[in-house]
Amino acid sequence: MQDSSSSLEKNPSSHSVFWGHANEAKDLYALDYLAKRLLLIETDIQIILSCSAKLKFTPTEQKQITIFQLIKSTAPSLEAFFIKNKPDLLVWVGGSLEKNLLRRISSTNALMILISTSPKDFTPPTFRIYPDTNRKLLKLFSHYYAADEKAASQLAKMGINASLIKVEGPLQEATIIPHIWEHETAGENFYGRPLWLAASITENEVKPLLEAHRLVILKSLRSLLIIGPSSLEIERKIYNISKALNLSVAHSKKNDLSNLNSNILISDSDQNIHKWYRLSPICFLGRSFFASGGGIDPYPAVAMGCALLYGPYVDNYSDRYEKLKANEAARIVYNIENLSEAVKNILNPNKAAEMAYSGWKIISEGAQLTDLLIEQILNHFDNIGR
Repeated sequence: MQDSSSSLEKNPSSHSVFWGHANEAKDLYALDYLAKRLLLIETDIQIILSCSAKLKFTPTEQKQITIFQLIKSTAPSLEAFFIKNKPDLLVWVGGSLEKNLLRRISSTNALMILISTSPKDFTPPTFRIYPDTNRKLLKLFSHYYAADEKAASQLAKMGINASLIKVEGPLQEATIIPHIWEHETAGENFYGRPLWLAASITENEVKPLLEAHRLVILKSLRSLLIIGPSSLEIERKIYNISKALNLSVAHSKKNDLSNLNSNILISDSDQNIHKWYRLSPICFLGRSFFASGGGIDPYPAVAMGCALLYGPYVDNYSDRYEKLKANEAARIVYNIENLSEAVKNILNPNKAAEMAYSGWKIISEGAQLTDLLIEQILNHFDNIGR
């Protein structure tokens, strides 16, 4: 994730205002997904998401969502934040409770919800000179959720009545699936052809991808590699290297797909990549073969049912890739031979389906709590007449 603004004073709004805070990257992603789910149901909501100062984040492109780093603030800047934003509801995920902020929002009519993701969120100090402020701050919340029994037990040890704590699992880390593909029969053009997709590739990744596909063709002659270039330079490089490797190339904008017999298909745009995710059982996620890449978010491809392949440089989303790899929903590849062998193996429909199902289970985890919170949040907004 990339850094952006770190000020408390943010968006003005006369709408219902939801504020979510997270201390860990995975929880910030989960809150972002929750926020986007809310906006699909009720568009008249302003979303404020904050994270701890140690986290970096990707600025959202959605106008109704503001993300910022929560830093130690002075009393005037704190007051300016509340006057300007007027949050109606707070969901705080994890520990590191901010005393001044929580006391200020508790003085309003805002609903305060706490989600404990781990028993480590609120571990009392073994040696105390001063009182543990977390005990008092925790009691400012009205609703408590715990990811598991251990987290619930720790909340109870911190003085929260056990009857108020609900164990509902973690928040869901997923992605919103956009409306895809205007021609529902387009997939019929590729019937019987083994497909794999390369998404968001860099210029340096073009040659190893094409060389890997040439090795795949030796085993599976009708295999088709679909590439979504992000620039004309990459598109030209695909044509030039394919010609040198004796690979035929088609373009989705220039060719009749029903007559497609080429080895490579250049898609119309990397920005419309979701429609190719839906058609391709295997996807290599680019910006990952070389150190300058950093990787792209793997969850959109997972949500569309792809078995994933990726290179070793995915620092931007390393937690997600590690989780997918550990659950056999994704494989890491280090070179051309690795990549071609992985593609040939996963072209087996049963193997691709197994990996896709493992990925689906990962992004479905936490749906119970996320659905519950959406209902609770919308009911609160209805109750306060916003």
